[in-house]
Amino acid sequence: MSQSEGKLNNRVHTDLQVEALPASSSPSNLTYYSVKLRKELGKGEIINLDGYYVITDITQPHPAKISQGEPQLLRFFDSHYLLSPYAIGVQTTVLSLPHDNVLSFTKHDPTSRSDKEIKLGPYEGVKAFTWSPLEVHFENPRPIAVVEYLERELEVSHWGNVYVTENYRLAHKGARHKGSFSR
Repeated sequence: MSQSEGKLNNRVHTDLQVEALPASSSPSNLTYYSVKLRKELGKGEIINLDGYYVITDITQPHPAKISQGEPQLLRFFDSHYLLSPYAIGVQTTVLSLPHDNVLSFTKHDPTSRSDKEIKLGPYEGVKAFTWSPLEVHFENPRPIAVVEYLERELEVSHWGNVYVTENYRLAHKGARHKGSFSR
């Protein structure tokens, strides 16, 4: 999370301290984060916050099994709006897809598509905890590698040498193969 100050083209970004709140302070399936601003806001003051987050395990292969010559298709599920305990003045989301073959997506005006991107919004005056189901069905020509296990060992010698050893297990979590396989 960063805070930006200044005019549109001359913004200064400052990283902010973010920490997850204890589980007891949020509903069972939500995690809240506390963001500490650089200075306390006075009455009527407004700041712009830019957030960046990564979502995992939010796609499903559809169909779940494909033959060797078929493209791998995924379905992405989320909301048109950022789930927030606060009202949002203006929100725009851009989905960058790995391929321009988009079979379908849930439209909620204003929504536009250009090649590999789907632009959601700008949505104005979004109320707290607003949810609008979003589904995107698209082609993904790449393997979906998921790290199931990771162990990293770092060894620092007295002479300043650093040795790194990594052990990990990768798995493909995309569509499974059906039928015979041919090279």
